[in-house]
Amino acid sequence: MKRYTVYIPYHQKLNELCDFVFQTANALLLKGYVVKMILFDYAYFFGDPYARENFSIEFKKLLKHPQFSVIRPLVQITPRNGLRRLHKLNQEVFFQLVIKKLDRSKNNILWVYWPEDIDLVKCVKKQNKNTLCVYDCVDNFTSVNLELDQVIKHQENSLIKISDHVFVNSSSLYSLKKVVRKDLVIVPQGFDQSSFKDRFKRESMGSVQFLKNIPHPIVGYCGSFTYRIDYELLYGLISKMPNISFVFIGPVKIFPYEQEENKTRGLIRKLGSFHNSYVLPAFKNKSEMACVLDYFDIGMIPYDTNLEFNRYSYPMKLFEYFCMGKPVISTPIEELKRFTKYVKIGSTAKEWERQIETILFNHWTKKSQEGQRTLAKANSWEKKVEKILSFID
Repeated sequence: MKRYTVYIPYHQKLNELCDFVFQTANALLLKGYVVKMILFDYAYFFGDPYARENFSIEFKKLLKHPQFSVIRPLVQITPRNGLRRLHKLNQEVFFQLVIKKLDRSKNNILWVYWPEDIDLVKCVKKQNKNTLCVYDCVDNFTSVNLELDQVIKHQENSLIKISDHVFVNSSSLYSLKKVVRKDLVIVPQGFDQSSFKDRFKRESMGSVQFLKNIPHPIVGYCGSFTYRIDYELLYGLISKMPNISFVFIGPVKIFPYEQEENKTRGLIRKLGSFHNSYVLPAFKNKSEMACVLDYFDIGMIPYDTNLEFNRYSYPMKLFEYFCMGKPVISTPIEELKRFTKYVKIGSTAKEWERQIETILFNHWTKKSQEGQRTLAKANSWEKKVEKILSFID
């Protein structure tokens, strides 16, 4: 098996958890690969935000590995206020810096996740024949902004066509993308098993003491608070079930192109206004999640499936709930409909109320928990990366 140098473009903040990138990088490093992360938003000049960033624990772990490094632009120019041409020129200069890095090795992989990376992929395909371009499609990228949505779709279609290999992590994504290209490969979703080991030993850390005072049964959610949550469904559900505790744990994530910050924060404040609803801050690191989930009686995925992005998503939290042997209730996300043994689907507060009552009345069997954990193990990051590499070598 060849030992590639893997280049991964990155477009998000390094103080946030971006599991699909960080976990993939970690899995590759464990297999002996060299990994270089291309940081578009962390230029050297104009304040050097990289030097001032409060990195996530997961990114700090990557930085400690001797075969991991980052590539950064000299300057950062945003494409606004008449600076689009200058932004384009600066981007091209940065692309050439990446090309120079690629030229130093014969076995390279450019491993991309975002449709916006199409320009970099085109540049690499044109100038460096030694680099394989892999599109690891983890979501159906869309926008509620119709103009931006068209741009994203055009970028992704081009990326799917030009990449050497395209991998999707769900059957629903395969159905959507196969109209552009037939030779797509479905791979496991990706689940961080390592964070769920020895969970009971960590309880002494005191990270979940606040949950001990919340009465059971607990229906809980671990994840980001964004405009993608079906808040109206939750308001109705919480009102209908006053004897159930609803716990929400996670960071607030704002998407400027999608919705104003104040509106999202207002929706979250209302969520915490019910006497049986508990909105709690995000845990300090992902290793605490297992302790948190252990207190849940039911895990929930309350995504607004009126949004196309949500309807064709494949939430990583599904396998986190599965690993802990928790029954799951969800809105009608396409990919989750095939897990009928372990996931109960509902579109309205009334349907959710009925499903929750049924789960609590029947109890969750050990056989169901064993089946869930088997599925979680089959969808580890190691399994996903192994399958992708098997098609590349």
